[in-house]
Amino acid sequence: MNFNNEKLKYFVFSLLAVATLLLIYLEANAFGFKVQTLRQMWQACYMTSMRVEPQFPPQYHAMICDCTVDKGRKWYVTEHEYVKSSDNKTVMWSAFVNDCKYEIANTKAV
Repeated sequence: MNFNNEKLKYFVFSLLAVATLLLIYLEANAFGFKVQTLRQMWQACYMTSMRVEPQFPPQYHAMICDCTVDKGRKWYVTEHEYVKSSDNKTVMWSAFVNDCKYEIANTKAV
């Protein structure tokens, strides 16, 4: 019976390893975009927002960029579509930022 317990341990360990690798793979392709790509988009948004409107606190810029990247992710759906798109990216992202500014300005504080 001890031999069966060893088999069970290896089976459980293997199952956990496969589940972990699957989660890592899914995280790496979150929402059709690689996580690294989403982070780079957010970082570019945040740095630009801080440079353009330094009078606002960092929390404001974070909210703008959270919203902007989310709108971009929903608009383009996948990273492949984003790369292949013939849209003027500057115009599109500026429109997303303006939409987010409007939404944030019209959000009631709780």
